[in-house]
Amino acid sequence: MKKKIAEMNLQEIEERLAEIEKEIETRSGDELTALQKEVKELQERKAELIAMEERARVAADLNGGRILPDRVRENSRREPEKKVSYRAAFWKVMTGQELSAEERAAYSTLSNANAVVPEELQADIITKAKEYAPILNEVTLLNVPGGVRFAVEGDTDEAQTHTELAAITAAKDSMIEVTLSAYEITKLIQVSATVKNMAMPQFESWLTSQLAERIAMKIENLVFNGSGTSEAQGILTAKTKADRKTITAEDIFALIGALKSGYARNAKFVMNRKTFFTKVLPLQDKAKNDLVVWDNSVYRILGFEVMWTDSLKDDVVLLGDFRKYVANMSAPQNVISQFDINTNSYKYLGVAQFDGKVALAEAFVLIKPDAVAE
Repeated sequence: MKKKIAEMNLQEIEERLAEIEKEIETRSGDELTALQKEVKELQERKAELIAMEERARVAADLNGGRILPDRVRENSRREPEKKVSYRAAFWKVMTGQELSAEERAAYSTLSNANAVVPEELQADIITKAKEYAPILNEVTLLNVPGGVRFAVEGDTDEAQTHTELAAITAAKDSMIEVTLSAYEITKLIQVSATVKNMAMPQFESWLTSQLAERIAMKIENLVFNGSGTSEAQGILTAKTKADRKTITAEDIFALIGALKSGYARNAKFVMNRKTFFTKVLPLQDKAKNDLVVWDNSVYRILGFEVMWTDSLKDDVVLLGDFRKYVANMSAPQNVISQFDINTNSYKYLGVAQFDGKVALAEAFVLIKPDAVAE
């Protein structure tokens, strides 16, 4: 009859852990789950026994060194037991290193078929993605797994004066409901087998930078140009009609005037760098106006901050309240790794999920020449 874990001594626990390390390679499904549970219980019992022996050692020391068994002295010289983390197991899997039984259990419990990026790295990827694509700091960005519904404030009535004791009529404010799905974004990264020699901090920094940059660039492009069919809807897709056709000082003034005041409070200009420096900045005429100013490390057009993106084509100028674009970056991101023997390299397939839609097209105004192709 199998001995209960609560009745095992340290030697028996270590022997059983060694057995599981061999068994776990050939098990799956419910059997694997049972072994993972047993590893956890064995580790808890092992820690409990070591703590008991440590207390006995301290008591013996206080009692003049008597009744100090050899086993206790042996345990007192042991290195502190290392806590097995999914993060460490993830790093080993990604760099092709062998896992211990405890690490296999930690990894299998959370990863399923693919390697789920650890929570710490998830946060780093999102932070770095916002650095590579600053527009993600401006839109309403959620991080909710799967599909999501989100309400955005639409038209609002202004506040009314009120005569004392008179009936109050409710305002006809509206909420726009946006339903977002979860469309996959993938990026394949290939690196030589020397990645196996990377320490965990180096590998994590490299992987998060690689994934964040590529995911961010794709998402940024979708925010502006997504078709809305099996992918996010872009602002230019929703904004089907240009407000102006050319870039002159008068067109800039008219564009600003066309944006409702409610949206103008949080509005920003977005264009590519070429358009700004070759078409907009030269419109500055100190004799007539201060159209463009350099203020606190940013350019402003009549007070509106300017942001740059390569996702907009030449001569396209967009002004709007980007909070009225609602997006969801579903978590967690996955990474599938594979060693390619033909090139002696590792391949990493990063998989993220993203969807976005324009909640209110009227929150954006646009300069777009007819010559600019869709």
